[in-house]
Amino acid sequence: MRKLALVRHSLPEIVASEPAAQWRIGEAGRSLCGPLADRLKAYEPHLIVSSTEPKAVETAEIVAGRLGVESETASGLHEHDRSGSTGLLGKERFEETIAELFERPDELVMGQETAAQARDRFAGTVQCVVEMRPDKSVVIVAHGTVISLFVANYTDQDPFVRGHVSP
Repeated sequence: MRKLALVRHSLPEIVASEPAAQWRIGEAGRSLCGPLADRLKAYEPHLIVSSTEPKAVETAEIVAGRLGVESETASGLHEHDRSGSTGLLGKERFEETIAELFERPDELVMGQETAAQARDRFAGTVQCVVEMRPDKSVVIVAHGTVISLFVANYTDQDPFVRGHVSP
């Protein structure tokens, strides 16, 4: 039976002068990739596909190397497009803004796309990734907001849990 696992990238090294889409994982993030690979073994993945953002690519490459599988990128798996926003927000303000994004999915709350647009883009890419590999188990390494939006669309789970948000 093939499986799909959705994984948030490992811990990034936050660089306030750079957009979050350019952040890389830090030493702590690299060290967490080993235990992540160990947990993903149960899914018997054939391939790891990540967004093109550096933190996701690095996470995927490290995990794929540990599991002895290929990794590749897919452009539609990136995080909610927050470009054009006001820059790095404090934790509390960021959490408030993300809560608002989830509460008003059809309105432009921040960045360049609504939550619904980000969810639909991500869902379409996930569908393409899975359909192109009908007999393979795939791990997708992406980002917290788009994964939450995607999962909430198919379940009764609340996509936003206060206190569990990171940039």
